[in-house]
Amino acid sequence: METKDVGDVINYSFAAQHESEAQTIGFGHVAMATDSDSEKHLHQMHNNNEGDHRES
Repeated sequence: METKDVGDVINYSFAAQHESEAQTIGFGHVAMATDSDSEKHLHQMHNNNEGDHRES
């Protein structure tokens, strides 16, 4: 995957925040954090990926 600048990543993640692709980008959380449902889903995935890092 080619490197994108932060602006492109944010624009893409806004456009795809309800698509599964948004979670695979890695940087998708920058924009997804503005959506409460996506934010909860992101934290869940983040916790699944890093079992020792949990936020309550």
